[in-house]
Amino acid sequence: MLDKLKYVLLLSLLLAFSACSKDPDFFHPLPGSGIGNTPPSRVPDNEIRRVLLLYSCGFNSLSSSLRGDIDELLSGKLPGTEREEDVILVFGHHVTKSYSVPSEAVLMRVYQENGEAVRDTLRTWPAGTVSASSATLGEVLGLVRRDFPAREYDLIFSSHATGWLPVSYYGGRDGGYEFVPTSVPDGCLSPEAMSGVDPFTGGPLTRTIGETLFGSSGNYTVYNIELENFSRAIPMKLNTIIFDCCLMGGVEVASALKDKCNYIVFSPAEVLSDGMDYTTLFEHFYASYTSDPVQVAEDYYSVYDRKTGVNRSATVSVVDCSKVKECVASLMETCGDAFRVLDGRGVQQYYRYNYPYFFDLRDAFDKAGVSPEGLAALDRAIDDCVIYRKATDSFLVGYGGFEIDCYSGLSCYLPGAVSDSGLDMAYASGTWNRAVGVIR
Repeated sequence: MLDKLKYVLLLSLLLAFSACSKDPDFFHPLPGSGIGNTPPSRVPDNEIRRVLLLYSCGFNSLSSSLRGDIDELLSGKLPGTEREEDVILVFGHHVTKSYSVPSEAVLMRVYQENGEAVRDTLRTWPAGTVSASSATLGEVLGLVRRDFPAREYDLIFSSHATGWLPVSYYGGRDGGYEFVPTSVPDGCLSPEAMSGVDPFTGGPLTRTIGETLFGSSGNYTVYNIELENFSRAIPMKLNTIIFDCCLMGGVEVASALKDKCNYIVFSPAEVLSDGMDYTTLFEHFYASYTSDPVQVAEDYYSVYDRKTGVNRSATVSVVDCSKVKECVASLMETCGDAFRVLDGRGVQQYYRYNYPYFFDLRDAFDKAGVSPEGLAALDRAIDDCVIYRKATDSFLVGYGGFEIDCYSGLSCYLPGAVSDSGLDMAYASGTWNRAVGVIR
């Protein structure tokens, strides 16, 4: 009888162990628990781990640089594959032969195993996929949320970008803009010409939301994502969105995304093609239980601050999205007719050549003659909203660039600097303008 009881107890223990080990909600101790007389807390994986997605939208002139970013990421510290460990996912779409030969897009998990970096392909998309599409972005993020439950999601979006501007306007404005994919002029960069130098200006190549470029010489077609569609494509609340791309550091972008994430890391000016520092990205961003977007921004700035000559060119800011509404409220009180007609002359710019769509927000109000009291209120609102900001003292001077004499960390559009009723109409429909009423 005793032997039978021992057998039953042993069998029960084996069954219990088997059930726990196969249970998808197998519990792990919460970091920092079980200290002193406090019993360890045991919570599911999706309350412990974080998921970071790098969306590398590189079927364009930045293909080589964006592939290099992924190599950099794999050369640094990576998580393992235990259930409680953080997860790094990479969606990559890059040129393999030429723009006229479509390539597959791939979603992979990257991790470290036995001291080696591993790329584990999870899914592929067919050749010809448009990665610069809100539909594709939404699909990828949906898959990430479904297959990798986590307590926190973070997104790095890496590609060309043009801030709040409508689809294809930045490159095709001379022929007017359309809210559909449009052909771009002959002479677009080819994969064979990717040397880190812009063939049009002779200066460093920059990252200028998203771009997919198909075709051949004389018949290129470019696809972009509108800012409002980008926002609508995000199916879950993100902790941080990091834009490793040009001209995204505007108050218009912050306003459009304030309900989609807690923090945004972005640049009011362009971003050189080397982009962020991916070698230390995971190690520094996820160094503690709470992720650190400020450290990511500091790492980015430090890389360029150490450079010399024209390559010492960078702007970067971190916005606390919970304070964007307060910033908007302050601006509604200070936004007047003088701001609306400001032509941009003498206002700190963040654009090169003849693309006057991005000016310093604080300097614009200052030049518009806002009262000292109004300017002080604006300063307080910006300081609360922009929790980190740094810029070099100049940006690509000699290549259509500019000196940086003041830096609030946010850019804005000045309708008076551009005579384009169509562009004003597009701007008027945005989240920011609907809140503040720059264009009525």
